Amino acid sequence: MLTFKAYNNHECIENIEDHMLLFQHQLKSIGKQKTHDEIMQSLSNALKPENKAVLFVAYDTDGMPKGFAFGNKGVGLENNNYFWLNEIHVDVSCRGKGYASALLTWIEQWLIENNINYLATMTGKANSASQRLFKKKGYDLECVFWIDKTLK
Repeated sequence: MLTFKAYNNHECIENIEDHMLLFQHQLKSIGKQKTHDEIMQSLSNALKPENKAVLFVAYDTDGMPKGFAFGNKGVGLENNNYFWLNEIHVDVSCRGKGYASALLTWIEQWLIENNINYLATMTGKANSASQRLFKKKGYDLECVFWIDKTLK
């Protein structure tokens, strides 16, 4: 049995140290390395009410985090209220058990309750597990070009 929580303030995350390994594993899976302090700084910066970021966490019956998703609320011309899902990650030991699907279902309900009517995300071309998850949940998978630039 999983329970879920949404956080928009890093100071409200109970037992934050229990979450660190999960955050580090997600970053490593996308080729990023961050120290404990760098992750704490990122959470502190992101999870401020004025930034409109939300951290969703799935907990097992022992209260240990087993998955998380992170994203940002936004507004746009096409979709008045939307949510950009930056990442969704489940502990390797819990994969294939429906945790990501349950977390995504809970996030969708949370968004509806918070008057957010559109969710968008992206995944890597080679991440077939993520593609299957989103397709199974009724998302449109489109071929797009990711365009980015690091500004210095």
